[in-house]
Amino acid sequence: MTKSRLFVAIVTAALLAELHAVPAQAINGGTSQAIDFPAIATKTTAAAPFAPPATASSGLPVTFTTRTETVCEVDEGMVVVIDIGTCTIRASQDGDDTYAAATPVDRNFTVSRVLLRNVTMTFVTDDGEVLDGIPIAWTTPDGIYRSARSVNTNASGKLVIASIPAGLVRFSIGGLTIGEWTRDTEFYVDSSVAPTRTIVVVQWNPPGVIDRTFHIRMPDGSPVLEAKVTMNNMLLQCGTGIYTLGNDDCFPGDRGWMQDSTYSPDEDGDVSIRMVDPATIGCVSFSCDKRIKLSVSLADGDLVQSQSVTFDAADSEEFMITLDQLPVVDLEASDANTAYGLRQTITAVALDSLGDPISGQRLTLIPNSNKAIGTNCRATLSAITNADGRATFYFCPVKTADYRVDGLSIIGSTTVTISVRTAPSAPRTPAATRKTKSIALTWKAPAETNAGRVLDYVIQYRRAGTATWVTFKDGTSSSLKTTVTGLASSRAYEFRIAAKNSAGTSAWSSAVWGTPR
Repeated sequence: MTKSRLFVAIVTAALLAELHAVPAQAINGGTSQAIDFPAIATKTTAAAPFAPPATASSGLPVTFTTRTETVCEVDEGMVVVIDIGTCTIRASQDGDDTYAAATPVDRNFTVSRVLLRNVTMTFVTDDGEVLDGIPIAWTTPDGIYRSARSVNTNASGKLVIASIPAGLVRFSIGGLTIGEWTRDTEFYVDSSVAPTRTIVVVQWNPPGVIDRTFHIRMPDGSPVLEAKVTMNNMLLQCGTGIYTLGNDDCFPGDRGWMQDSTYSPDEDGDVSIRMVDPATIGCVSFSCDKRIKLSVSLADGDLVQSQSVTFDAADSEEFMITLDQLPVVDLEASDANTAYGLRQTITAVALDSLGDPISGQRLTLIPNSNKAIGTNCRATLSAITNADGRATFYFCPVKTADYRVDGLSIIGSTTVTISVRTAPSAPRTPAATRKTKSIALTWKAPAETNAGRVLDYVIQYRRAGTATWVTFKDGTSSSLKTTVTGLASSRAYEFRIAAKNSAGTSAWSSAVWGTPR
């Protein structure tokens, strides 16, 4: 071989090696690592999702992202082809306590178009309702391929297309009716078609709908959870003109009512309502007064209060509705995390509308979940307030739940969350004794067994300098010792232990080291 040919061969080999691996930069001061990302062959728009062939020299998992969202995307580590063009996939590895972040590597591949034959497409709304009897036409975004005519879907929302390109297709949807709503104008839906993607989801946003949020509060800002909100939508007050409301006419002096419903505030005292927009109901002639009426009522024993508001749909999307200051229950407690069945104490205070304590008021502690309180504990769930307006409750929670305190003719408290630990706590003080090609392990039982006794201990080990833990399979045992066999002599190993009961598995114990003889 001549010197010139030898030089060309060396340069070519170096360039090829550089295509497959890019040396990492020691960005965070750890050990350098490199990403090896081989070339990806040309794909078609009918290609099945595939895993990119990239790995990190550290052995740590590689993360993939798309740089060309219109051509391809990454879903749970798999590359999904969307349409024709050049797809660019970026491979990254952010490093860990040992390795520095690797320099990201981009890899390109070309996606070409392919035709599919006799494809059965299904058209549904975003809530899963099939679109039957709807005229459908289609075209590719570049206009090269298109349907010869519109064809209606069948009763199952399906349509057989003799020939259609895989990749991005724009479907033309004719007018459609869903429930009381009609969309009589043509609109478009873009969808990527492939042998495994034959369902077209039509985002259905009914016309004539508005969303409004109402904050039900007392003057001091406290939420009123017991309130009931009734929406009389719509109060269509006819003037001298005529409304057309569906198939009914609203004549002067009449009122049209729709969507009479009652709602309860959430834990923040808020009510969100989707309602018919009266602004979309047009007058045939003359003028119209289109308003929405909302009624807020509260009935709790002898405590009764109501209030009505009327507003225009063009008003703000959020409304503050303030009731009179009312007697309330305040909690002297905060969210907590506790062991299974451990006795808890919650104190509540009853206050009148002026903020003074209410004595002699019966209050009850109420969880939002059945069987949240254990029966093997002496619980006090109902109590009478003392001279300071205080009542104390005792209970043993066995399930995570929200708790509130309420009483007759008084506004209940906000909630407090008591989270219950059901799995055992971690095994304690593991110790290792070296043996021939094995390590004898001992440990102490968890301090908390919580929802039930320990049924098994899980043992894992790994060799020094490696990242992957190996589970030692010794069968199900609640013994506080075991011997891990099959180890290499004079090699350092790290061990950890977890406890299992009927509710779950504990966190891992602290690690212990051992070197077999």
